[in-house]
Amino acid sequence: MSTEETRRSAADDRATDDGPPTWRRWLSFGLAAAVVLGVFVVILPQVSDMAEVWDTIRGLSGTAIAVLLAATVWNQITYWLVAVAALPGLTLGKAAVMNLASTAVANTVPAGGGVGVGLSATILGSWGFSAAEIGRYVVVTGIWNNFVKLGMPVVALALLAFTGDANQRLVLTAVMGLVVLAVSIAGLIGLLRSEGVARWIGRTVQSAATRVMRLFSRTPPTHLADRAAAFREDSRELLSNRWHWLTLATVVGHTSLFLVLLATLRAIGIESDDLTWIEALAGFSFARLITAVPITPGGVGLIELGYVGVFTQFGADKNAVVAGVLVFRMISYLLPIPLGGLAYLLWARNDDWEREDEASSPPSPDPRPSARATADS
Repeated sequence: MSTEETRRSAADDRATDDGPPTWRRWLSFGLAAAVVLGVFVVILPQVSDMAEVWDTIRGLSGTAIAVLLAATVWNQITYWLVAVAALPGLTLGKAAVMNLASTAVANTVPAGGGVGVGLSATILGSWGFSAAEIGRYVVVTGIWNNFVKLGMPVVALALLAFTGDANQRLVLTAVMGLVVLAVSIAGLIGLLRSEGVARWIGRTVQSAATRVMRLFSRTPPTHLADRAAAFREDSRELLSNRWHWLTLATVVGHTSLFLVLLATLRAIGIESDDLTWIEALAGFSFARLITAVPITPGGVGLIELGYVGVFTQFGADKNAVVAGVLVFRMISYLLPIPLGGLAYLLWARNDDWEREDEASSPPSPDPRPSARATADS
């Protein structure tokens, strides 16, 4: 069987055995399209004067645009630093290619996060990283990202309470979020220190996931106790040596994205008297929690609506808020898509890339189609 036939056969097997039914994929696509059209065609034009919004966007100076693009580039680099910290042997350049390519997929396909992870695994595998290393990288970065995503709303609400802008309900929410975050961190520490605790956590998560998945007629996960124990054994050395760098890079990455948003709002003309940085942080933190439910690619539509809703609740002008949010999403969500396409082509056309610390080892099978086969097909 030829390489092309093998690739097509593997793709057919994945679609038959692992992929969701066709009707479910179309339903997911239809729901995502309906949400995006509903937000941008119906809701936003009703809550703002779109003519004034576009006039505001066109009024941005060249200097402001240059500053925002520079901040966005730095924010992209912080994601590469996280990957380098979580995967020994990965260079910054390769981290850039892998991250940009997978982000482009995640931002364009409904529930594209999983597809993006799959592409990341394929790219990393072609560079000689083992399945265990790739799995560890995916799990570790996912845990750290979720920790920061959970922690930022807690910090924002605590700051609001300290300044007197938070009501009792918000304070209670902050306390509950802090408890969830503390329990999660304690669970991770326990998992790393004791195999018994790791297996107990795996069994507990599997039991809860089984109940939830059965409600949606989906196949529940299996062997999570063994997986948790294996993750503990495989990750202890990495986290003991690199947890501080991983934490720093992750926090800097999320903070940098917030600063891009804040800089965009200020460039649009929303001053601190209209929306303080603490209020902006609260809106940023809570709106991003929407992306936990993968309805649209990258949360497009939903996250914009979340930003607009929270910022206007704090008293900012609706037209200015919509303009700022649209500019922010253009540079943070749309810009990485063409860059990711270029990164994918760069990877596909470089057959000789390999992991530096394994350059003297026999090459591992490359899971991607060759650049020539891709070009000829």
